[in-house]
Amino acid sequence: MRFKRYLTELVTNTEVDNFISRWKKIFASYGVNEFELSNHFLYDRLNDKRNNPPITIDEMNLVLNGFLKKMGKQFRVDIESVKNHVAKPRGKNKKDIPFNNLEFAVTSSSTKIKFVFVLKQNFNQKGTAVIVPMTIIRDKTFKIPKGEQIMVESN
Repeated sequence: MRFKRYLTELVTNTEVDNFISRWKKIFASYGVNEFELSNHFLYDRLNDKRNNPPITIDEMNLVLNGFLKKMGKQFRVDIESVKNHVAKPRGKNKKDIPFNNLEFAVTSSSTKIKFVFVLKQNFNQKGTAVIVPMTIIRDKTFKIPKGEQIMVESN
């Protein structure tokens, strides 16, 4: 199994696979060509000790659904600008973000989860967009250094 190290009492490989499959389809409907969760994201970030209580798949679904509910139209525009290589970073410390990369920090007001991801062009396949989850954490003191900050309701 791909995420063998991640097996816990809270999240199974099947749940992770279902989550990835579901969000690949949803993001594809917006025009994103690739979405994948790395072992580093799943094992190191999702299992971080600061996540108290531990983050569940349902909570990740709630945060992403809240993001699309609030920012869906803008997200479509952002995807097209990334695909066409004209996206300009915005948000905190935008000068530190590479051109044509859009970084988003989505924070859930109810779960206090911060979900950070980058939207960028796949340079191996021009004209395609990739969404890469960078980190996820439930920690009030965790500071997001750059990118656009988006607060969502997730209940």
